[in-house]
Amino acid sequence: MEAMEKIYSAFRVPTMEHIITDIITIPQDTLEVFDIAADSTIPGLSKAAFIASMIMSHCAEWTPSSRIYSIHSLPCQPSGTLLCQLKIPSIFKDRAIAETDGRVPRWVSSVCPAGTLTDIHVDYHGSAQLMVNVACDKLWLLWPPTESNLLWWNSRHTRASNGDTVCDAIAQLEGLELLHAKGSQSFVLPPYHFHAVLTFEASAHLGVTLWGFPWWDTSRRGVEWEIKWASNHSKNGFSSEMAEGVLNAIQDESLKYWAEVINRFPEHELVDTVQSWLISMKANIQDALAAIHASVETGKRKRSGRTESSKKMRHND
Repeated sequence: MEAMEKIYSAFRVPTMEHIITDIITIPQDTLEVFDIAADSTIPGLSKAAFIASMIMSHCAEWTPSSRIYSIHSLPCQPSGTLLCQLKIPSIFKDRAIAETDGRVPRWVSSVCPAGTLTDIHVDYHGSAQLMVNVACDKLWLLWPPTESNLLWWNSRHTRASNGDTVCDAIAQLEGLELLHAKGSQSFVLPPYHFHAVLTFEASAHLGVTLWGFPWWDTSRRGVEWEIKWASNHSKNGFSSEMAEGVLNAIQDESLKYWAEVINRFPEHELVDTVQSWLISMKANIQDALAAIHASVETGKRKRSGRTESSKKMRHND
């Protein structure tokens, strides 16, 4: 846990009022929300409908027709949460960088009604996250990215849950830790840590991604696992498009920010190690992408050949 006075500025402590202001003032007319019951993303929900669902979820008994919505990533707005001018604790400033939106850290919030179960998942591609409670009563279930846990995740990575995944994870994954987030708390979620979240009361927390040497080894191992996962996408039951998307995201996200880290801290003892690793990972990603493209083209030729053969057989008949 981080001391909150290191994060709060001398101005304001974020509240649900700031979060609601973020929702109202976000430039888009509608919101992309997650339908908890349907386990799917819903684009184009009105802001009023989301706020109404938050209010009703507190007192309503759930039925199969109930609609419980959450927002997973709400950008903070100048007239809302950004007024609070949250700070990155100084303990990280000589070892890590935060994702920025221009010149300020890119804080986003997660907003969930009472009764929400956010299924087990992994965020991003190698970053840690600084999480800050706004109004919270949540239970976090956390699992480390051990070799055994990553092997279990191979067939589930990026895939929507079937509704039983959290129960399976509790029974089968190792290293479960529980965190009851309530009141003024903050914590750092390390890279590639699996997590599920049970929300007891309407809650919101803020988060910003961090890249830096405190999480280097965990980030490195996770990125290498993802590249291997994408290279074996067929074996793991995923499409070439899904695998290509993950590889491109690693290039655009993880490798980009690790390059920024070593440029920001050129005197750090791990700079040469990270630089060599970046060169190796870029080559591995290009090899994996080339193999995926070659496999796709081979599949197209085979399908085309079967189509032509079928046409000839029908013609001969």
